[in-house]
Amino acid sequence: LSLRELNLLEKKIKARQSLIESINDEMVDLNRKITSYNAEVETNKKQLDTLTTKYAESLVFAYKNRSKYNYINFLFSANTFNEALRRVAYLKSYRAYRETQADNIKKAQAALKANIAKLESTKSEKRIAAGQQNSQLTALQSDRNEKDSAISDLKSREGEIGKEIAVNAAKRRKLQQVLRQVIRREIQEAERKERERQQRIAKARE
Repeated sequence: LSLRELNLLEKKIKARQSLIESINDEMVDLNRKITSYNAEVETNKKQLDTLTTKYAESLVFAYKNRSKYNYINFLFSANTFNEALRRVAYLKSYRAYRETQADNIKKAQAALKANIAKLESTKSEKRIAAGQQNSQLTALQSDRNEKDSAISDLKSREGEIGKEIAVNAAKRRKLQQVLRQVIRREIQEAERKERERQQRIAKARE
């Protein structure tokens, strides 16, 4: 029964070690994701900084030249109709460029926000996994202590049982010796009685 309990403890320890290894693999994967998300966040920040800087520069340029690029004045100052069309196309493309810049900034901000959310979520998963890992390591140590205690108990009981077996063996040998003496006396007594019977028969015949 004790050996069976010890085997169950060993199986329990192996199962817990397997679980800890699985958590370790998960931790490695989470660390890899965190590193990747950190890199993405840094890239998003640099892209956002670059886009914001360029957009700010375009705003400053437009502000400094607002009188020069006044829409009506800019168009009517053209020398020819074709030049006016080109100026219209320029203004449209410049406005589209600014709108594209603003749209890119919004996308970069959204990407940065999404990656930060992923990063925080992954860090939260890592904290949970780390808590599970610590819990399992503590339980594993407890199981090992229980196993060591069981082995120690078995060893101490083994000594006691060994002594008990030795005492019982000595008692058995003594009992066997007594039984042999009793059997020998019974045989001797039976032989004596048989001799006396034979003597009585012989006397009766005489």
